[in-house]
Amino acid sequence: MNQWDFLIVHYLGLDHIGHAHGAFNSFIKEKLIEMDEIIEYIYSKINSNDLILITGDHGMIDQGGHGGASKEEIYVPAIFISKEFKENIQDKNEYYQIDLTPTLSALLEISIPFNNLGILIENIIKSFNKLNIYQCLIDDNRRQLFNLLSNTKLSISLNNLQQIRQQAMNLANQQDSILLLLSILLFFISTIILWFNIPKISLLSLVVLILSYLILNNILLSIGISIIAFCLIVLIEGKRQMINYKKERNLSNQLLYYYPIFHIFSLFSSSFIEEEHQTWYYFFSTYLFLQTFENKSWKFFSLLILSRLIRSWNQTGNKWLNHPDIADFLNQSDHQIYLFIIHILSSIIFIYLLNKSKQSSLIYIFPLIALIYRWNLFSSFSSLTPLIYYSLLIYLFVRKQISLRNVIFTLLYLLCRTHNCVIIISHMIFYEYLSIKDASLAFLLSQSAYFHLGNSNSFVTIDISTGFIGIPIYLPIIHGLFIYLSTYGLSIVWLLKLSREQRTNSLIQLTLINCLFSLCVFLQRYHLFVWTVFAPKLFYLCAQTTLDLFLFL
Repeated sequence: MNQWDFLIVHYLGLDHIGHAHGAFNSFIKEKLIEMDEIIEYIYSKINSNDLILITGDHGMIDQGGHGGASKEEIYVPAIFISKEFKENIQDKNEYYQIDLTPTLSALLEISIPFNNLGILIENIIKSFNKLNIYQCLIDDNRRQLFNLLSNTKLSISLNNLQQIRQQAMNLANQQDSILLLLSILLFFISTIILWFNIPKISLLSLVVLILSYLILNNILLSIGISIIAFCLIVLIEGKRQMINYKKERNLSNQLLYYYPIFHIFSLFSSSFIEEEHQTWYYFFSTYLFLQTFENKSWKFFSLLILSRLIRSWNQTGNKWLNHPDIADFLNQSDHQIYLFIIHILSSIIFIYLLNKSKQSSLIYIFPLIALIYRWNLFSSFSSLTPLIYYSLLIYLFVRKQISLRNVIFTLLYLLCRTHNCVIIISHMIFYEYLSIKDASLAFLLSQSAYFHLGNSNSFVTIDISTGFIGIPIYLPIIHGLFIYLSTYGLSIVWLLKLSREQRTNSLIQLTLINCLFSLCVFLQRYHLFVWTVFAPKLFYLCAQTTLDLFLFL
């Protein structure tokens, strides 16, 4: 690339070496020399008015890790290089990383982002010959920060950028803390609702809400007080949902009893969240392994082999995401024949599992339509086949010739990526041959299914394209429903297999995890990875919990 206006280069070599061998090893010096040579080469190619910025998003402790709040992890240098600079200046002042946002905006002569909380680094602006517009840039930064302050009188009384920024940050942190605390209370009340039979006297909490608001004139605080009142009423007057904790004294059932404790503690670690699929795969494989020996059954051994196969189907998480997996192999252009054969074989198994009860011969049409659409067998007709698919599915469901769980399996068979037909078939097999009478086992399978499809706790793995399959016009509700089903459809299926009582137990487990994880996010709201790791996980948990409560309560 010879011509560019703005170039971002992200070298991961030092980070990888530090993680693997620690901050002090022979490879670090070699890599630093290599980086120096690259920077020197880039400098030789830039124009006189170009700028090079060298910085990092985090530091590293001596052992090679990061993610905490030590000085070695949160302090990084920022080096500005330009042929425009007349002298070398060493500024030993400390700045926030967010201060780079308005500074780079000023240097690039673009407007400062509305939600920016940073302030201009004055020495850089002055060194880059921006003196003629320096005061205008300061005023622009001050005006932008004013807009973030809800207290207008307070903002007008301040002239110093540092003071204005501090007020804006305090306001933002205060709002975030209130919302996080409110979310903890809401998840806690959800758990209470499920755990207890709600008495009519709990309606008094609405009276508490009204009186609190009239007295305090603060809606968030009033809601919090009313929720606490509601919880106290339910705890005193409610009848607890009875849950049978008496498990058989074999290892597989003991695993189901204790694994939720480990899972909850793992959510306090950013690395465990990034690689959460490994946790669920381990629990699921261990359960099948124990069942194999306890029952001396080839059935469980076969299911164990199948679970090992599909865990390698889609590489997810963060650490090994770049490693090739089976899906990558099948989706290569010169391997399409293998994908087509797998799709044909999966369709045969799909028909067998879907119509074991011989409810309707029309069910045989679904795999054929999916093949026509996915492989564009009739170019002028293929785009219309999903509409036929949906219409036929609705017709059979209304006529009660297909169950709700098979409706979801059938929808997923069309919505999910072609290579994931094996994942759908695998979970149909698990559903057919695993006896699910325990909420913990159903929850284990539902969470494993989420990651088997290639999902992760990062926003980048949400497959938006599934929401538009066969829908010729823009229908946001339908698109959102399809995206949700393609993400959580298999998780819903496992809840359907439970009795109403056990389903409630599973929802209690989910809302309790939400409550404790919200507390975790609140405690770690200043963590380096709060927005990249903890916040997306909280979003996924909220989405899953909200829809599950809506569907099954």
